[in-house]
Amino acid sequence: MDFSYTVDEMKFRERLNEFLDKEMTEEIARQNWEDLGVGREAREFSLKLAAYGFLGMSWPTEYGGKGLGPTYDFILLDELYHGRTNHPAPRQRRIEKGVLAPNHQRRN
Repeated sequence: MDFSYTVDEMKFRERLNEFLDKEMTEEIARQNWEDLGVGREAREFSLKLAAYGFLGMSWPTEYGGKGLGPTYDFILLDELYHGRTNHPAPRQRRIEKGVLAPNHQRRN
């Protein structure tokens, strides 16, 4: 069984990395829900993620997504997790049944 990314998934990852290299600032990276809160910069960054098509990749097209497999959501979370950011998206969301879904369980 081959678990390698497909050509399209690799292109997505490259495009995402180019976006993160350009748009991710230290100010955005330090912000998170559990620390100093999410400021204007992180909210604007989240809107840019959506505008550039990096959110909702596995959502059905009838709900505004692209109808792709959950691997695209995994790639997004993987890149955000790996030293780039404390952005709340990875902490507040999880991959569930192939759809990026809100995680309403909060740690105390």
